[in-house]
Amino acid sequence: MLPAGTGGHYRLWGPETPSGDLPLILEGELGRPAQAKLGGEPLTLFVSELKARPGTHFSLVHNSPFSTIAGLSAMLKLEEEGNGSGLIRIQLQSPQPAKASTIING
Repeated sequence: MLPAGTGGHYRLWGPETPSGDLPLILEGELGRPAQAKLGGEPLTLFVSELKARPGTHFSLVHNSPFSTIAGLSAMLKLEEEGNGSGLIRIQLQSPQPAKASTIING
């Protein structure tokens, strides 16, 4: 769980332990990578922007690179504009148009 903090700071809590506690994993600042260990493995989190009131909670999900690529590939459509034109049309089907635009346009 990642609650929004104040002054461009945030904390990452969890995952929940068997006793129900949520341990603090790392503390970070917007625009700077934050690093920690999770289950003995290195964890790097970079939050470039966080638009929320302080205390708003976000859930983070880890996806493998393969599942992320597979999911994007299923939503992506590439086709050439006209035969031999060298122009490519890129379409991304998504229920979130702003997110799709960010993915395509960078």
